[in-house]
Amino acid sequence: MRTLTPIVLAVLALLLAAPALTAGTSDTAFTYQGRLRSGALPANGTFNMDFALWDALSGGAQVGVTIAIVGQPVASGVFSAQLDFGASVYDGTPRWLEITVNGSTLSPRQALTGAPFSVNTRGLVVNADNEVGIGVSDPFVPLHVEAATISPAILGDNSGTGAGVSGVTRATGGTGVFGTATGVGTTGDGVVGSSGGTAGRGVFGLAFASTGNTIGVSGETFSPAGIGVRGNTNSPTAYAGYFTGGRNYFEGNVGIGIDEPLFKLHVERTGGSAIFGDSSTNNGVWGTSAGTSGTGVLGTATATTGANFGVYGQSASNGGRGVFGEATATTGINFGVHGVSSSTGGRGLFGQATASDGVTYGVYGQNHSNSGQGVFGEAIATTGVTSGVRGESASGSGTGVFALASASTGFANGVWGESRSTTGRGVFGVANASSGMNYGVYGHSNSATGFDFYAGGVGMDYGSSSSIRWKSNIRNIDAPLDKLAQLRGVYYDWDEAHGGHHDVGMIAEEVGEVLPEIVNYEENGIDAIGMDYSKMTPLLVEAVKALHDKHEALRAENEQLRERLEKLEAVVSAGPTPVASRVGE
Repeated sequence: MRTLTPIVLAVLALLLAAPALTAGTSDTAFTYQGRLRSGALPANGTFNMDFALWDALSGGAQVGVTIAIVGQPVASGVFSAQLDFGASVYDGTPRWLEITVNGSTLSPRQALTGAPFSVNTRGLVVNADNEVGIGVSDPFVPLHVEAATISPAILGDNSGTGAGVSGVTRATGGTGVFGTATGVGTTGDGVVGSSGGTAGRGVFGLAFASTGNTIGVSGETFSPAGIGVRGNTNSPTAYAGYFTGGRNYFEGNVGIGIDEPLFKLHVERTGGSAIFGDSSTNNGVWGTSAGTSGTGVLGTATATTGANFGVYGQSASNGGRGVFGEATATTGINFGVHGVSSSTGGRGLFGQATASDGVTYGVYGQNHSNSGQGVFGEAIATTGVTSGVRGESASGSGTGVFALASASTGFANGVWGESRSTTGRGVFGVANASSGMNYGVYGHSNSATGFDFYAGGVGMDYGSSSSIRWKSNIRNIDAPLDKLAQLRGVYYDWDEAHGGHHDVGMIAEEVGEVLPEIVNYEENGIDAIGMDYSKMTPLLVEAVKALHDKHEALRAENEQLRERLEKLEAVVSAGPTPVASRVGE
């Protein structure tokens, strides 16, 4: 019986298999040659051998499958075996080969070493950390490419519908393609991609992770004249840069027409509009601020002369908005839209709705804060006929300025206007339509204790034009007391649509029968909309004068009666008057 003594296996060669050597051989197969001794003599004959890879010299774990060779021939102690563990077992970490002969495991395990040409072949370098370098002898990333000429280090060119360069990362904070141009003072490019396909991409990056701050394509440059990512086109109809879907996010300040932007988006232009918003269904310009003291849209026209605009909005839709600003914070002094103009003929805010019909708005402001403003306009010029807010509508049923403060409590303002000019207006509204029920300024309050219109200050609360210069066919109000006698004051309760509270006043339809001049009717001419209580004053004045005249007449008549009464009392006090007798009686 033949006994195997402790055996030392010496690796004679570990070669990458080449098709030229063995037809059909896998590129992961290699030839292992060893020497087997039986006692002090070289072994001869056939043996059953098992080959396995391990991740440690001793102990550890087996990697991959076990290759069993039955009847491995051994001559003069030398044998040669073709082994193929596949590609998955080689991940760059060390591997040791363990051999079992006829059921006996030989020791020690043999370390697998790499062939020199697999480490450095025609400029391709693989270091001890399995990092690959092209054009560089000391790579420090998994694939490190450097070019000493002006040519691109990596060139992706695809004439089909694919991508010139495709970068993919599945890490939540990874980067699909990352290019860096580190040459200071040069005009290098972090990434250059080229595609000749009709639907190809010069550079295409995909970040598959569904969470995290992933980047499809990332470009960065440290050169003062470099470009992190550059898009260029020679076609007048093509896009140098095109973004679609998602938030189209930009990190840092973005400048258009300016080299040093001061804001997240800074646009400057010497002629025409710096920013033009045009939407057929939604909003031309939409500004939103969630800060307690932020501004939805802030427009400033710094020119001190000319008809310039802090913010100019235009909408041609019957239900559109020239400018729509919304401040969603429920507290703080925030603004849906804030416009400032320093020009003596400028506008802090100008909105125009050009549609000739429909419920359109030149300016529409909405604020949900208890102390916010739906629209706030400020004209800071101390001279000139400036306007804090100016609204104009050419529609017969349109509104020059319409503002809604939807908060049901608190000191919310539908419209807040302030002017510091000696001849300015806090709020100035003009309805230019010569027909229709339009309003220069329209105020409405659904609060039981609110006001449709409220004016307060050290000057006059309000007034209306009343000079004789503008009046004709002047005549006194006739029979004022008779007219007052036909009117009545009543207690009543409003319906729910008008507050539902208890109130005191008059019935507009009844007043219209006596004084139709102070009652406003619906188009049917029957149902009253409301009445102007202030215009009751002329009737009351004339009624007081009529009472005064009656009082004076009664006083004069009473004086006459008093004088007559005094005379009668004097006669009664003197007694009977003697009467002479006639002779002959």
